[in-house]
Amino acid sequence: MQWQGAVRSEWPQPLARTATPPMRPDRPAHRGEARGVRQWPCAALSYKPGADYSLVIIDRRAAARVMGNETIVPHFHELASLLKRILPGRYNKPATDQVMSAGYKARYKELHDGYVKNNWDLDKLEEVAREAGITGEQWKLLRTRRLIHEDAGANEFFRGDGLTANNNPALDNQVGAVELFSFDANPRTLQELRDMQVIDILPDIALIGN
Repeated sequence: MQWQGAVRSEWPQPLARTATPPMRPDRPAHRGEARGVRQWPCAALSYKPGADYSLVIIDRRAAARVMGNETIVPHFHELASLLKRILPGRYNKPATDQVMSAGYKARYKELHDGYVKNNWDLDKLEEVAREAGITGEQWKLLRTRRLIHEDAGANEFFRGDGLTANNNPALDNQVGAVELFSFDANPRTLQELRDMQVIDILPDIALIGN
């Protein structure tokens, strides 16, 4: 069996899709507007000391059989290619390629901190961006990157090199664990996946790596 799972408690920016807060077993195993794009509740959220976490262990072969699961290590190019293929009507191809690049990474962090984080609604964000002079092609890029943030959990800290960012100033290392992104063509609830022995859920994961 090919199991994937990671306890990311020691890194305040847990992008691994397998370390999650306590969950209802009847909850769908994905989130976001785009059906099939798995986004665990902890994806793109900072680690909160004292919070309770669960560990979801996934049998990748079983997941592929049951849900049409496809897993990648999300480098910029690989994630862009997957999103363009599974959601061709949602992602403008040139804009997707441009924002999924090392060159746009710092720009999105700047735009996120300045505009996106306080204006998550796209209509509101467009209004605020227009007031700031971000229009035309620049707005198209920002809108595309914001959608990728929502659908894929590729937040403002997304490195695009397959590794998660370490944002804990108490640790010397610059990066965390290898990141995985999973797309499910036919998502199931956590309870269904557990009943079919595709996943196992370990509750109350304690902090490690002190």
